[in-house]
Amino acid sequence: MPRADSSMTSDSNEPKAPAPEAASEAKAASSAAEPVAAVDSGHPVDARTKKVLAIVVGAYALALVLLVALDQVAVVWKSLVVPGVALAAALTGRLREFVRDWAMFLAAVVLFDASRGFVYALILRFDLPVYMAYAIDAERALFGDPLLITQVQTFLTPDGRADAFDKILAIVYGSHFVLFLLYGLAIWLTRARADFGRFKLSMLLVMYLGVVGYLLVPTVPPWMAAGQYYVIPPIQAIGAQLFHATLPTITTAFEVNPIAAMPSLHCAFPTLLTLITFRHFRAWGALMLAYTMLVYLATIQLGHHYGVDVLGGIALALISYGLVYRGDRVARALGALSTPGLERSVLRTRLLATALLLSLTFLEGAYGPMIAGQQPPVPSAAFIERELEGKSPMASYYRGLRAFRAQDYTLAQHWLARAIPEVPVAQARVSALGDLAVSAYFNRDYRTVVWAARRLGKGFPAGLALMIAESMVRTGQEREGFELLDRVAASHPDHPEVKTMQANLAPLRHGS
Repeated sequence: MPRADSSMTSDSNEPKAPAPEAASEAKAASSAAEPVAAVDSGHPVDARTKKVLAIVVGAYALALVLLVALDQVAVVWKSLVVPGVALAAALTGRLREFVRDWAMFLAAVVLFDASRGFVYALILRFDLPVYMAYAIDAERALFGDPLLITQVQTFLTPDGRADAFDKILAIVYGSHFVLFLLYGLAIWLTRARADFGRFKLSMLLVMYLGVVGYLLVPTVPPWMAAGQYYVIPPIQAIGAQLFHATLPTITTAFEVNPIAAMPSLHCAFPTLLTLITFRHFRAWGALMLAYTMLVYLATIQLGHHYGVDVLGGIALALISYGLVYRGDRVARALGALSTPGLERSVLRTRLLATALLLSLTFLEGAYGPMIAGQQPPVPSAAFIERELEGKSPMASYYRGLRAFRAQDYTLAQHWLARAIPEVPVAQARVSALGDLAVSAYFNRDYRTVVWAARRLGKGFPAGLALMIAESMVRTGQEREGFELLDRVAASHPDHPEVKTMQANLAPLRHGS
């Protein structure tokens, strides 16, 4: 018995091996207690979330179909989609989480839109260097001559008329900038917070590194190189034929930057989304890759980018993806920030940061036009010397235009007179003739004024008409000159210079 008691006592004091079920529960509890950065673990997607996602995607697709059906190919701006994303969050019952996770991100996106236009204003205000030849030279080195854009357009649109496939490309090009918002919504609803955090960071890196590129290496796109500077052969304006509608946006007025060709963010965005899709959604990556290839083709076919701009966008996406998704420190930091928190202090802080970003946005929008000035931009002297001289028939025209803006009328008359027989486009030739007439008038070269007026035809602005009238009178064409003066006086009785001109020419009229 003592032995038995001793055995029983001994058995009762020994630690017993836990049952398999208990061990599993203990392990799960231990794991739950440790801070884990959710990387690829997704949230369970309930039927309600799936339904909301289906509605959002369906509405987006329906909008594009309606645009096509109504023959209104348009650029769908990001700010138009934001209310839809917020509504989707509300329908899933996660509106407060939406404010916490999306507010600063969306404000940074809107600020990015404004920054593109603000960068252009800075370039104009401070006459910063603008580049063109390096992209054309690289294009020829990589893809041969004729340029890749000419090769693509000749193959797809040999007659120069946009067809149904061009319309599809235009829709892809015009709408894909909002696709990343819908894509972000899908990640936010179905993945862990750290996944959405990395998505946001990688997208913002692409955007703002692109803005830095636009500031440091502002690059002329092919449509401008061909249609404004005439340094490459003419290209087909497929985009201009198709984009004849614009959907409203709060940032339309200040998000334009026509010299933001390198890198192509139109190509960087879907490239990054493709990489993320293969990471999170596996087989769906093939579909996103096909979409991305269409974007590449659209950017070239529509005349907006060179092939090297496309490569620049791809490189930018790879860099951003590598920094965010392959950087262990970034992953750990995002994991630490992914702990849930909907306290008022958290929301208040994020809303204040959002308000600051939006304030910067509207400041850029308000001061951008003031910085840039009101007159249409003119290429800098350095740009003319580096990019146009010996390469374009427009070099003399832009030299004359710069001198005219500077009120150096002697130099302006010299260059504009030289430019008129060289300029290959009628609109620029008319502009050169008008500026030549004004320059010659201030140089008291009345015969040149009359010569330019004869080539301009009719319908002069009142101020120029007065100059022409006086020049005719002073070159012996009194009857014609006074008739023109009388017509100006009759149609513009309140013009401040009419009475002055009449008084100055009165002795000549009486004498005649």
